[in-house]
Amino acid sequence: MTLVETALAGLSALAVAMTVAWSSRRRRSDPLLAVRLWGPLLALLAAVYYACGAVAAPQRLVPLVLTALWGGWSMLRVPQSVSGPTGDRASEADDLAPLTASLQPSWLGHVWRIFLASAPLLVIEANQDAGALGWADGLALCVWGACFFMSLSAKGRRAWRGESLVGWAIYLHALAVPGGFLTLFAPLLWLGNVQRLRMPGGGGRAGAGMSIGTHLQAKRRASEV
Repeated sequence: MTLVETALAGLSALAVAMTVAWSSRRRRSDPLLAVRLWGPLLALLAAVYYACGAVAAPQRLVPLVLTALWGGWSMLRVPQSVSGPTGDRASEADDLAPLTASLQPSWLGHVWRIFLASAPLLVIEANQDAGALGWADGLALCVWGACFFMSLSAKGRRAWRGESLVGWAIYLHALAVPGGFLTLFAPLLWLGNVQRLRMPGGGGRAGAGMSIGTHLQAKRRASEV
């Protein structure tokens, strides 16, 4: 398939998946559901792009596998917010209100953000001359390692840094593909999405600058003391 045909296939799959999520009952009690799906939907696009290609090469397979692993992990990283296991749901809803208000773009807004963020994956998987891993893939693997390490070990304000590196890891894979450097906008867009997942505020506000997962976990532990 051509690059355009692969892109249309991915966009169609993304639109269907987002429509299902957007119309689900769970979204009504979980205002962050669409946000929690960014990682899994990025993995879905990687899988669709890979399926549209005809060359089974490490240069195409490695980004797919790592993106899929990250998609599953990110689904667990972002909390279920008001639909979580805690009994103080009303308090959590009030606490996350400033954040969820800024994370509720339209259906079309979510689709285009994820689709544009997947541009390096599209270029990688649509490459019909893919072969063995190159130097750029080696650098990407190092960044992937940092992503997972920082996400597993980081605390407080540093918890979001591993997530912010995901877009750059994928972009480094794309540098090994002709024209891949043109997708620089994608990691910048991904970084902007991750920055939006930090608790807003400042001036001593509790939780300001933390990832929402870290903020809610800290609040739940404090309530148990």
